[in-house]
Amino acid sequence: RPQDVRALVLLAPALGYVQRMKKRLDAQGRLRTSEGFAFPVAAHVLADAERLDEIELPTRLTMPVLLVHGTNDEIVPHALSERFFQAIPHARKDFWLIEGGDHRLNREIHDILARMERLLATHCTPWPPAGPTRS
Repeated sequence: RPQDVRALVLLAPALGYVQRMKKRLDAQGRLRTSEGFAFPVAAHVLADAERLDEIELPTRLTMPVLLVHGTNDEIVPHALSERFFQAIPHARKDFWLIEGGDHRLNREIHDILARMERLLATHCTPWPPAGPTRS
């Protein structure tokens, strides 16, 4: 229900991840983390994710968007976020490529939150809308 989304903030979105993840699944359908942990990935979850058309998705975004990605992201190439951002068809968008930022963006979180607050203050009215008060 896109009409319910008033603004969207994407932090190093996992664009293209489903195809890369499928290649890393073991024979039992488990994905191993870089720390060696394994967790199952249900077939219906993969099927659901594959139905999402990442090429068409940005053209459907009508709300303000802040997209943040790091240049040192070892999980998702920042070029995918740049391409996604360029496909958003309106001007109420902001792309912030953080020099040296990794996938987690932990060091930059305070600056990211401040930028997110500015996006919301600029483009969104308070929620819920002000109405008559009850006494």
